[in-house]
Amino acid sequence: MSSSSQKGLQYLFLDIEWNQKAGTWDMENREPVQIGAIGTDEDLKVIKTFSRGICLKNAEDLTEETEKLIHMTKEVAAQGKPEKEVMEKMKQTFPSFHYVVVWTMSTYELFQASLERSGISMPKCRVLALQDILQTIAMDPKKPLSFETALTEAGIPYVSNYLHYSKHDAQYLYELFRTMYSRYAALTEKETCIVNPRSRIIHSPDCRYAKSGQEENGARKLLFSGYRPCRICGTEKEWRRFQWEPFYKSAKKEKEPEDLRTLPLTDQNIRRICGIFGLKCKIISNVVLITTSAGEWRLNITEDQVTKVFHENYRIGRSEFFKKSKKWSEGFHRQEIRTDNFYDVARYIYYHDRDRIRGKKNRIDFLFEKIKKEAEPCRTIQEK
Repeated sequence: MSSSSQKGLQYLFLDIEWNQKAGTWDMENREPVQIGAIGTDEDLKVIKTFSRGICLKNAEDLTEETEKLIHMTKEVAAQGKPEKEVMEKMKQTFPSFHYVVVWTMSTYELFQASLERSGISMPKCRVLALQDILQTIAMDPKKPLSFETALTEAGIPYVSNYLHYSKHDAQYLYELFRTMYSRYAALTEKETCIVNPRSRIIHSPDCRYAKSGQEENGARKLLFSGYRPCRICGTEKEWRRFQWEPFYKSAKKEKEPEDLRTLPLTDQNIRRICGIFGLKCKIISNVVLITTSAGEWRLNITEDQVTKVFHENYRIGRSEFFKKSKKWSEGFHRQEIRTDNFYDVARYIYYHDRDRIRGKKNRIDFLFEKIKKEAEPCRTIQEK
C-alpha cells in the first residue's frame, strides 16, 4: 500500500450522538450534540482526530433520555459550539476521504443533514455501515447486534461508562473495524470470489449470475470496501466466518469484569481469571504461559500489569483440526494489545483464538457440504 503522504486520508471513522426532540421521529427534529471522528490512511494508521460538543438551538429541547444516555446535562449541552461552526471545523480537518465508516446509516444521514444545514458540501465518498458488515460475516442478520455486543465478541477492551461519548465511540469503532477487517482478511486469504466493479456485488465462484463479462476475481475482504454479497448465492455459510451471539445471552458473564479487573495478580487470581475463559495457564515467576486450541501466549507481568504479550500460532489442518502438531511459525512474536489489564488481555486471547478456530471450522464444514452436494447426482445415477 502507498504511504499516507501520497494518498492522504482514506477512512473517516465517525460517531455522532444526537438529541431527538420529544414527540418527533423525523430527521428535521434531530440535532447532533457530540461528534467524534478519526481519519486514517489506507493502512488504517491514524492521521487526525476530531471531537466537539455541539449546542442545541434550544437547550430546553434536550430530553431526559438523551441526558441519561450521553451523560450530559442541559448546562453542559449549552457549552457546546454552534452546529455550523463545528461542521466548518470538521470540513477543515477532513477536507476529503474515500470511505466514511459509521456503525449504522442513521449516523451518516445525520452527518449529511448537518452539513447541508451548515451550507457545506458533502465530500464524495463510500459509506461503510459496520453493523451491516458484521451481521454478514459474524452472526444471524435477523438477530440484533448492538455496538457493545460487537466490542465484546471481538475482544475489544472498552469502558462501559465511556460508551455514548462520541470521542470514545469513534475510537472503539476504529478498533473494531481494524480488528475484524484483519481477522476476516486472514481467514479468507486463500479464498476467491467473483466481483462486479460496476454494481459492486460479490458472487461465489460458481454463481450463475456472475457471467455478464464484467466480473473479475477478487478477495472476500472487499466486503469492508463497500461491496455487498449477491442475494442469490450469498448464503450465510458462504460469507460467515465467526459465530457471535446477541449480548443478552452472555450478559451474566460480562458483569464480572468490574470486579475481576481490579483483582491483585496473585497466582490464585490469575488461575481464576483464566478459568473463566477456559484458558490453560502455567505461572513461572513473572511470566504467565497460556495455551488454547489455536496457539500459545506468553504474558510478562510487572506490578500487577501486563507489560508484554507474545503469541505463537498453530496451523490447523483439515484432518487434524484440534491437534497442535504443526506450527504456523517458529517461536513467539510480539502481539500489540492496547491494555495492560490482565483480565482484558485474557478476554482478548479467548475471543481471538475462538474466532480463529470457528472461522476455520466453518469454512471446512462448508467445503465438505459442497463436496457432498456435488456428489449427490453421481450417487443417484449409480444407484439407477
